[in-house]
Amino acid sequence: MHDLRSIIAFRDARGRQRVVVDANLLILLLVGFLDPDHIPNCNRLNAFTKEDYFLLIKILENFQSELVITPHVVAELSNMSMNKMGLGEKKLAYFNMMVEQLKNFHEEHITLHELLGLDIGGIINLGFSDLGVIETARKINGVILSNDFDMVVHALSRSVMAINFTNIRTAGV
Repeated sequence: MHDLRSIIAFRDARGRQRVVVDANLLILLLVGFLDPDHIPNCNRLNAFTKEDYFLLIKILENFQSELVITPHVVAELSNMSMNKMGLGEKKLAYFNMMVEQLKNFHEEHITLHELLGLDIGGIINLGFSDLGVIETARKINGVILSNDFDMVVHALSRSVMAINFTNIRTAGV
């Protein structure tokens, strides 16, 4: 799926699938929930714009409303949110909003034993967090939404549906 039209066609053909969201896009979503105008000021989101937040919302509207995350993604979210966010006086509001929003997400867990049983090349090239996202999507028969090219390519090579957000944003709506 390389543009919004193909996502809509996918939804029309297969119904609203569950979507597993990667940490970078999760931060974009949460900062956008707080204040879309703050996205350009957020050091962690320097690759994104306010328009990317609205595109992310449009994409997510085509999937089940309850987003799926993994404990690995929550750990990444926490670590990234504590450093280089540039939130200033909005930091407390961001963390309060993040906690409230996370209550609406569904957490899936892939055990360490399961991850250790995967190809060592995947562990070396992607790490446990990305492999956890891929295996979660496989487990729930869901779709990955990420801006991590290497993870998306690896997921697709393992027959796991994955969408590269960067492809969609560059293709336009």
